[in-house]
Amino acid sequence: MKTRYIAAYVLLTSMGAWPLAHSAPPIRSVGTQVTQFRSTNDFVNGTNGCVGNVCVGFAAQVFDDFSGVTQAIVSASFFDLNTFQFQVIQCSGPAYANSLFLVQGNGNATVRATLDPSAVDCSASNVSAPIGLDLVGRADGTFHVSNDGFFTNDFGGQIIKGRSQSDQFSDTFNGTIGSVSGTFTGSVGAFRNSQLEQVK
Repeated sequence: MKTRYIAAYVLLTSMGAWPLAHSAPPIRSVGTQVTQFRSTNDFVNGTNGCVGNVCVGFAAQVFDDFSGVTQAIVSASFFDLNTFQFQVIQCSGPAYANSLFLVQGNGNATVRATLDPSAVDCSASNVSAPIGLDLVGRADGTFHVSNDGFFTNDFGGQIIKGRSQSDQFSDTFNGTIGSVSGTFTGSVGAFRNSQLEQVK
């Protein structure tokens, strides 16, 4: 079993980050507007509110790395405030691409994954056996933020146009994380990005 320390809830503070470090090579098509790339970035996270002083949380993110490969990051964490014992596991890579299904229009989400501490694409602390996630989330009406916008930038005659769409919801999840079953509250977000390029 591979074990190394990773911070609890590390994804819960970073799930909204857009993977902008990747970029496609410029397309110079004089007089013709073409789609340079499209990308997606979906995320969910939630906690049980530390019922019985035992805090259980999860997070999942699925995104397009602009190379035609869907990547994912999934994590689960447990922290017992009574004994100060904790467990954390995080797995990442294309193998987890189907772990999250999110409907952009209504915030409905499903998270299903098995996180195995012995897998080469997982990191864990104090986890000795696989942890399963099976959760179904529905928007609970607390908040919903939707954005849809276009932009145009002109760089010395090279015109870059883009469109970005996003929806974020508060969700209530029901299901299980490892041996813990119950209700988890959190948030979900769906981002869709496209870029168009045209040269004068």
